[in-house]
Amino acid sequence: MVALSTGAVASTLVLSAAPAAAYPSNCGSAMRSDGVVSAWCSTGTGSVSAVAGCEWFGWWTTAQGPWVGVATGASHVSCPWPYSPRWTGFYARD
Repeated sequence: MVALSTGAVASTLVLSAAPAAAYPSNCGSAMRSDGVVSAWCSTGTGSVSAVAGCEWFGWWTTAQGPWVGVATGASHVSCPWPYSPRWTGFYARD
């Protein structure tokens, strides 16, 4: 009877173990022809957020897209009007 109880507990512990987390990797960013900046990661877990460096007649700001799960797809962001994107980047977190 004792051996059966121990086996049931061990099975429950193995089934409830969380999957291992790995920091996002193989990430990149690019600017589409319409000025939208996209960022993605192809491996790991966690989230990625697109970042755009935006300029308007010497005035600079940055725009950040939503955090998107690595397995979900890409994050996208546009510069606020009247700014234009000048560089792309991303933030990654686990």
